[in-house]
Amino acid sequence: MRIAKSVKAAVATAAASAAAVIGLSAPADAAGGDGVCQFGEWCLYYAVNLNGSLYDYSGADTNYGNEKFLTNGLGKGQTVANNAFSGDNENKTMYVQAFTGPNFTGTRGYAAPGAFGTFVQPYIGNLESHYFSTGPAGRAPAKGLLR
Repeated sequence: MRIAKSVKAAVATAAASAAAVIGLSAPADAAGGDGVCQFGEWCLYYAVNLNGSLYDYSGADTNYGNEKFLTNGLGKGQTVANNAFSGDNENKTMYVQAFTGPNFTGTRGYAAPGAFGTFVQPYIGNLESHYFSTGPAGRAPAKGLLR
């Protein structure tokens, strides 16, 4: 019985270590949805030039229609979907793939690691979902999100 428990513990420890090494776990300091734009997060702002209320994401989101801008400022309480005018990719190792439709549909654009600024057309005020990736993705060049 003791051997089975110690084997299970060893396997669990090894799996957790492997996940950390290959980057499957979220950064410890990235809470997401707490109104603070932190390392590892994708942060959306209601106004241009990173102004107005913000919403922060620590992982992928298939539907911005489920969230509302959190912080004080222009846009607080407004739905994030189709209301974000600027963004900040605080994930310094991953790209953000953002889409004009929910469930990663519509026109896709990307934000490089560390990129921030006001969105360009057709993304300005027109984003609904995103995920993180290791590169700009796709064979055809996707437009950058930011200017």
